[in-house]
Amino acid sequence: MSITEQSVIEIPSDPAVVESEGRTVVARANELSVKLENYEAAAGLRADLIAEAERRSAVIDPAIESAHKAHKRVLAIAKVWVAPLLEAAKIIKSKLIAVDEEQRRIAQKKQLELEAAERERAEQEQKEVAALLKAAGDDDAAREVLAEPPKLAPVVVKPATPKVEGLSYRSQWSAEVFDLPSLTAAVVNGLRAQRGGKSITYLVFIQEEGLKELYAMPITKRAPIQAIQPAQAFLNSQATDFKLLLDYPGVKAVEKKV
Repeated sequence: MSITEQSVIEIPSDPAVVESEGRTVVARANELSVKLENYEAAAGLRADLIAEAERRSAVIDPAIESAHKAHKRVLAIAKVWVAPLLEAAKIIKSKLIAVDEEQRRIAQKKQLELEAAERERAEQEQKEVAALLKAAGDDDAAREVLAEPPKLAPVVVKPATPKVEGLSYRSQWSAEVFDLPSLTAAVVNGLRAQRGGKSITYLVFIQEEGLKELYAMPITKRAPIQAIQPAQAFLNSQATDFKLLLDYPGVKAVEKKV
């Protein structure tokens, strides 16, 4: 039976069989040699194929539409049933992050204070030892003691935030362009370096049919800075790679805990 001889159409249950049949039909169409002698027959075969495609579409399109409607219904339910819970959890997490970061700042400040106190104690102890040596008449030893770096006891202050199972943070880095003219000037300087340090007063970038080159052409007009925009996706990837080491003029790396 040919592909166009079926009287009753049902949606196939085995995708592999359908795929095999489709490959066969396409292969036969590729193998068909159309000449003047079989021109009308080939046109008739084409018409039969289109008619069969329309018959099959008439059967499967309602099923697709029904599936789309069911999908939309499920999405609508998920939007009001699941999404609010996740949104609430996200809000709480942002507040947990705020507390954690505040505790880290407090711990860092306390550590700096304790480190300063420890340095003061060690230096005072060093001076007392040097004074004792000097009093004993050993000036050289006293000078050596004072020349050595003070011996500091390690100071570690941990944040007071408790460890909670299942709660973790990660840093999400992005780039913030706060000075577009400076960034633009830096890009121009980069292009100038590519041209051997020559001043760029004529510059046009031309890309046509795979050709990418810089051509010197007169630029007699000016354009506002608003005419260009930074490549945010590229800058974000650079911020992710370099983090606080990102050093482009007019750009800074921004860390966000998520």
